[in-house]
Amino acid sequence: MAFLTGRSLNPGNQVGGDGTLAGWGSGISVDQEIAKTIGKDTPHKSLHFGVQSTAYGGTEVRTVISYAGSDQPIANETSPYSMFNLVFSKLGADPFGLEKLRLRRHSILDAVGKQYSALAPRLSKEDQQKLEQHLAAVRDVEMRLDNKSGTIGGSCQVPMTGTAINLNDPKNYPAIGKLQTDLLVMAFRCDLTRIATLQWSASTNNKPYPYLKYDDGSGSGPQPIVGDEHIMGHQPDTDVHAWGKLRVIRRWYMEQFAYLLAQLDAVPEGTGTLLDNTVILLGSEVSRGNTHSHMNAPFILAGSGGGYFKTGQYINVTGDVPHNNLLVSMLNAMDVPATTFGNPNYCTGPLSGLTV
Repeated sequence: MAFLTGRSLNPGNQVGGDGTLAGWGSGISVDQEIAKTIGKDTPHKSLHFGVQSTAYGGTEVRTVISYAGSDQPIANETSPYSMFNLVFSKLGADPFGLEKLRLRRHSILDAVGKQYSALAPRLSKEDQQKLEQHLAAVRDVEMRLDNKSGTIGGSCQVPMTGTAINLNDPKNYPAIGKLQTDLLVMAFRCDLTRIATLQWSASTNNKPYPYLKYDDGSGSGPQPIVGDEHIMGHQPDTDVHAWGKLRVIRRWYMEQFAYLLAQLDAVPEGTGTLLDNTVILLGSEVSRGNTHSHMNAPFILAGSGGGYFKTGQYINVTGDVPHNNLLVSMLNAMDVPATTFGNPNYCTGPLSGLTV
């Protein structure tokens, strides 16, 4: 998927969203562009959560939504337990022990830097450019190791993950989603990151929903939805039962989104709440499954970004307006002075009518 990049996919040999072959995204995604500005002072520049989003056996174009640049996908962490260890395992730990760990990591990074310096003169110009990218990443890690923020107290607490569950069982999809959402919110509460993505399933979602029920009117009452959502989404508009099931499924996703917003809104921050100082974008790169249409795509913005966006409104954007304009508006809300983003041929500036 590449809707957060505002660009088409590169050529490649992976299966794209419409079944044709495609490569990785061809540019940086909006979350990573924002992270350049507001992700510099937190232990984690950004975090990327997945809910059973590696449905095809690994990381590929349908299982990621974030890119550091062209052909630079950022994989989701689909295990809430691994995410907990990554983000929270050291929170509140012995400061002396953490300091020794930082020093040990610094010594490793210093050694890596010296090896790179010795190797660079023997490389081609192209390889030297790649080497510089690696060095930039090393420097970024070094800076974050020096950041000691993230402490227990106030609204920041070590989250609970509970008893381990099978992460591959479709029946556990809701439970995994709740765990990942709770971890994301707590990472914000502890200021361990200020940028996060959350991807539910992969772009061609082949999941059943046995915990949801649909009544087809046959007299048998509501029955579990056990069909393949991807197949249901490709049925013609006349298939009332396929689309009836999809309405139930879409409503359930909106309930998960509402849970995320409620958790953010429950955290006091300044004169408002954490939600007031956050911007959440809900969207998809396909507006209609049975035609693979990208037109008239619905997006939801929640949170005002500290008062930047006007909330409580519905905007019907008429004409052929690219969604890249919305991405520019998000950049501007996060103090990134952009006038264009993604493919400049499909961007005319920030989307009008959103700001206060």
